[in-house]
Amino acid sequence: MFAPRPRWLCYDVLLKMKILTLLLPLFIINLLSCSSTRLIHLDALEFQQQAKRIEQPNSLLKFTYIGSSTDRSYLEQIDSLTLRSQPTTTVFWTELNNLPADIKTQLNSGKSPWKPWNQKGKITIR
Repeated sequence: MFAPRPRWLCYDVLLKMKILTLLLPLFIINLLSCSSTRLIHLDALEFQQQAKRIEQPNSLLKFTYIGSSTDRSYLEQIDSLTLRSQPTTTVFWTELNNLPADIKTQLNSGKSPWKPWNQKGKITIR
């Protein structure tokens, strides 16, 4: 009735199944990690610690103060050291009411209390 399958056809099917079994999880991981922006809520103390990193020189991470809304403040961290070709961006936010009064007034007036390290003044190398 049925002709027996050639032996090479069975190996070919098994090989394709093995390749699919190996590549499918990698494809799913890549698909899930394609999002390059994350949004993370921090409490006031953690937010201030992250904001102080704006003032520190770093070649792999870039921190910037994005701005404030009526009740939140936002920081951005860009991580250049990633496994993919594009950098990963993380936006940190916290409630303005939880921040100290002096920082809150500066943020409400539109000024950042944290100056980037390269804008603090001239650095002289001897």
